[in-house]
Order: sequence, then structure tokens, then C-alpha cells
Amino acid sequence: MARISVVEKERRKLEYDATIFSIFVEEGWNSLTYERLSQELGLSKSTLQGYYPTRVHFGTALEGKIFHIVANAVDFSNQKTIRDSWNKGLESDKLFLGANEMMLHCSLSLDVNRVARTGRNNLVKKFSETMSVDEAENLANLLLGDTVNYMLDR
Repeated sequence: MARISVVEKERRKLEYDATIFSIFVEEGWNSLTYERLSQELGLSKSTLQGYYPTRVHFGTALEGKIFHIVANAVDFSNQKTIRDSWNKGLESDKLFLGANEMMLHCSLSLDVNRVARTGRNNLVKKFSETMSVDEAENLANLLLGDTVNYMLDR
């Protein structure tokens, strides 16, 4: 089999990234599997592994594309409304929950934890618009703890 050019590989990666985003939005993070993506794209699992070595690498296709999902679900008025709306989002907003599942999943992989770190840093930056950086970091830590506890309890 002939090797593809760098340009062609990048073009295909963008196509695959778009499909990953589409599946994520329509079905959620947990639906993003090699099997599901292979079915959608008509490719073998081994072909996909050339672009995404592990399932968690699917998170790189979502990088920079889902912060607005989190931001749209959260009321940034003050710390109480942020926390209340965050926890409500976990319970009732499939996309919000999926974004958090993806972030936590990516945080566990040294290969792609920058995706999760970027998401957390974006939250701290957004929170810092209405509070000190220390308060924003503490709130982000609290919300991530709430998220882990929610996922453990469901």
C-alpha cells in the first residue's frame, strides 16, 4: 500500500476530527469508540489508530471546540450560581456532561492531558473575570471534585 502525503494525512485527520465532533455532539463522549468511528467512516480500527493511538486521543479532535458547551451551561454571575448551574448541567445537560467526561478521561492520559489542562485553565480564566485568580482556581478545583463525585454516584 502506498504511503499518503503529509497534506493528505492532515486532510483526512480534519475529516475524522469533524466526524468525532459530530458523534460527540449527537451521542456523547462514551459513544466515541474505534468501532463507532470505524462504522461511520468505513475505515479499519488500525487505520484510525494511525491517527488516534488510543481512544483518549479522540479528545484531541475536540480540543478548542467544546468550551462554549460548558460556558453556555454555566451562570457566571457569582460563585454560588456557578456551582449550582454546574451541578445542574451535570444532571440535565448531555453535552455538558459529555464535555466533563472527556476532560476527566483526557486528564488521566499523559499523552493528551494538555486537552484537560487547557479546559481547566480556560475555566479559571473565565472565573477570574469576576473573582481573584486564587478564588477562581479554588472554584475550578471544587467543581472538578463535584464532577468526579457526580460520576462516581450515578
